[in-house]
Amino acid sequence: MDTRVTHGRQTTMRNGHASVATISCLGLILLCSCRPASHDGIATSVNAPAATAAGASTSKVPIQPQAPTTVPAAWILPGDFSPDTTLQDLQRRFGTGNVKVEEIPGAEGESFRGVVLFPDDPSLRATVYFQDERSLLGLAMVSIDEDRSQWKLAPGIGIGTSLSELRRINGRPITFSGFGWDYGGTIIDWHGGELAPASDEAVFARVQLRMPQDDVGEKAYPQGDSRFSSDDPRWKGLDITVGGISVNFPGEDDL
Repeated sequence: MDTRVTHGRQTTMRNGHASVATISCLGLILLCSCRPASHDGIATSVNAPAATAAGASTSKVPIQPQAPTTVPAAWILPGDFSPDTTLQDLQRRFGTGNVKVEEIPGAEGESFRGVVLFPDDPSLRATVYFQDERSLLGLAMVSIDEDRSQWKLAPGIGIGTSLSELRRINGRPITFSGFGWDYGGTIIDWHGGELAPASDEAVFARVQLRMPQDDVGEKAYPQGDSRFSSDDPRWKGLDITVGGISVNFPGEDDL
């Protein structure tokens, strides 16, 4: 099994066909395993079927499921999403007109058959990946990267949340990769803080940081394939924020 992660999306090659596997960082994220490590992702929990949630630990930051027929002011992930969520489930939950099957971006310029929720509304748009892209079965990842998105991760982490706020919530330093390359802004280590997932967490969230494009060359942002700390005084006052969030679900090879 060949696993790759690009721009927050992880793909797995099975039987010669590429399918999306759990990742994100914010989708994105680490170049190692489909399973979350103790330093990777965000602590989370989900009401998944017993067969898929077996072994998942209780979250430090519990997430309450959202009502499937309502549109809350702030959408919380993972909510009602689970590995068993199907295309038909999404259509019933969000309305057929708000669920569009199309080619969605994957690793290294590839594309996959998947689902876009609310394609005409940036505040609610989400990209949904499946383990089986042909049949759209085995939900793998829900990814968000819209600036005005209402989708959030508990506790209130969403697009635009600052690095300093993440550090405050986590309670410990955050290590991330530098910007300016494919995996730029990937959070590498939560150092056992409040946002660190348990080592056996089956459903987990990821976050990817970003820097303002118009600040390139004007300020000394951390750059390149190196590790940087949120506590480095050089980054104090810089506009480093969350640019992508995702929730990743276990596939059959991950359980």
